[in-house]
Amino acid sequence: MEFAMNRENFCNIELSWDDFYWLGKSESNPAVEIHINSMDEEPSPPHFLQIHAWEELQKDYETTYQKILDEVLIYYVKIRPTYVEMGPEWVESMPVIRDPKEIIKMITLNYICINWPYDETTVNLSMSFSCSWEQEHGLGVVLENNVVKEVGDGDCAII
Repeated sequence: MEFAMNRENFCNIELSWDDFYWLGKSESNPAVEIHINSMDEEPSPPHFLQIHAWEELQKDYETTYQKILDEVLIYYVKIRPTYVEMGPEWVESMPVIRDPKEIIKMITLNYICINWPYDETTVNLSMSFSCSWEQEHGLGVVLENNVVKEVGDGDCAII
């Protein structure tokens, strides 16, 4: 992999250094940013495990995205009663849903962060979404080996 002081090529995605991490745009959806954390926030090349994690996500994206939708629906159903208690204006943005496909029109992926493998074995990918029911905090999903490890507000995607 070619490495330059403030530029990097990551799986055919051109990256630039953004003070603390590498930044690129998704090839399939340029509105989605790709953040690649580095060790100690220095512009060193991405770790081979970060490359592997990204390649695995790309290889099985449709299946992984369905798992994400399933887990987000479980999270949504769990938190909805709290919104119902807050009043009708909150319920309006959280209709009753039963199918993960209904979540698709309620969320928008903003960025995927590929975290540095400090333990030299595990790479977590955190995904940040805007969502219709929580416009201030958004939605966060953390993956490890294409398995959903955590779903919560946007803060859970900040690792």
